[in-house]
Amino acid sequence: FNVILSVNLVTKDALSELSQKVDLIAYIKENTEFETVQQIVSDLKQVEGISEIRYISKEDALENLSQSHPDIFTAFDRFNLGNPLPASINIKTTHPEYQTAVAWADEALKAGFEPEDPREWLVLIEAYAMHEDVDQAVQLSKTALAEDKKMLKAVCIVWEQIQAKGPERGAEEVKSARLRLGCNP
Repeated sequence: FNVILSVNLVTKDALSELSQKVDLIAYIKENTEFETVQQIVSDLKQVEGISEIRYISKEDALENLSQSHPDIFTAFDRFNLGNPLPASINIKTTHPEYQTAVAWADEALKAGFEPEDPREWLVLIEAYAMHEDVDQAVQLSKTALAEDKKMLKAVCIVWEQIQAKGPERGAEEVKSARLRLGCNP
């Protein structure tokens, strides 16, 4: 169990470097058919505001890791772990619009994809709230907080920004959401 936990933490660290270069990484479940992945990629290419979509196979992820972090790659080999890295879809946006973000977030969530890091929920929280779906933004906030209680400050900062920018309607709803989440008004 400790080896798996260590590999998971090391893998998250290695993949976090990649996540700084893309807007969203959707990790593919192990048993997902390749045709399904191709359809999702094809559908996402039609979404306005997405500039680049790149599918990364498990094998490519491992190869990238071996080049960028050879010490981690060596640990995988030493402990006979095979390839624990997931396939993924990397998505870059040109000028993210809230409606576009909500559309592809809906698609990803329906397909069973979730952020690997709770901080990745923050952009979706803002997108849903600014798209005037405060209930969904609150639900995602609760999800992020359930994954990591230390996220409260970050979640509250996002809700402060939402209140400052304000969805055109629903200022009271945003204020109420902040209070329900434990943020200061």
